[in-house]
Amino acid sequence: MKTLIYGLLVTLNPAGGWQKIADNGASLATLLLLHTVPYALIPAICWYYGVTSAGWTVAGEVYRLTPASALPMCAMFFVAMVAGVVFLGYMVKWMSQSYGTESTLAKGATLISYTASPFFLAGLLGLHPVMWLDILVGCLVACYCIFLLYRGTPVVMGVAPERGFLYASAVFAVALVSFVALLGATVVLWTSARRRNTPTERPRRRGAPAPRPLTRESPCGDVGEVDQQQQHTPDPADDAAPDQGDGYQQRRQQQPEA
Repeated sequence: MKTLIYGLLVTLNPAGGWQKIADNGASLATLLLLHTVPYALIPAICWYYGVTSAGWTVAGEVYRLTPASALPMCAMFFVAMVAGVVFLGYMVKWMSQSYGTESTLAKGATLISYTASPFFLAGLLGLHPVMWLDILVGCLVACYCIFLLYRGTPVVMGVAPERGFLYASAVFAVALVSFVALLGATVVLWTSARRRNTPTERPRRRGAPAPRPLTRESPCGDVGEVDQQQQHTPDPADDAAPDQGDGYQQRRQQQPEA
């Protein structure tokens, strides 16, 4: 239970929260079950409800996703958050010897998971998505997460503040690359979901005129329909000329035009 409460404690009181987290020393399974997974469910569930019920409002038009499209996206978002905590925790463990300390996967994941606590809690904004508000709060939350990372690295990893600053900078660089990759994947999934939800052809209103066929453009204007009429208009001379055999047609072709 303490592992779950420490997420709120480190967000509200970073100095005292990091010290209690370092003294607690939870295992990897306990950390994932009591902190990472419950906190990662907050943005996943809230954004699923937001994009299917409230939707985004852009230029006066509301965009929503169907539950069939939003469910796999939010599920992959949840898996990506949990996997990102474990991956960055492993990177913290892998870089520990370079900064004169020994670490474990559980300790590295603890640093990353509690650092991301404000990010998880900010997922409550997904219940009613507002673009400008989400961008503003997202930037503020990202800055606060960076502050928590620099504040907690020396305490959790047991290194001097000077080494802790360099250690946290290296972890931040890896986290930034991972976040950009996750953001790109989110954009691709969102775009593909929007294409599946967008109809290929809008239905015409009753009594509305049929759309004009595509015509050829020219510098003098749209002359495609005129060309088509000229191509299908028969020559009156051909209709008036009697059928006088092949000889008459050959003489008519050899006669020079006036």
